[in-house]
Amino acid sequence: MIDNIFSSKETFRDHFEQGLIKLLQYDELGVFILSLANASFDQHTHDNTEEALLSRYHYLKQLYTEALKNGQQLQVPDDDLMVF
Repeated sequence: MIDNIFSSKETFRDHFEQGLIKLLQYDELGVFILSLANASFDQHTHDNTEEALLSRYHYLKQLYTEALKNGQQLQVPDDDLMVF
């Protein structure tokens, strides 16, 4: 499969977009921001990752909101939290 990643622009784009979606499985704010930033450069990529990005956004928002409500200190870099 990896041998074919450069077989066409469409194949490369598909692998790239699927890679962004796979990154969203990690519960790390920086990974979410990285995926979102990459999706924002191209409308096609944004359209194909929007559902996964939106789902992860709502999950992280809920996670951090609940943690803060419970008086927990978030274990994320301050600059990532400000971007979020």
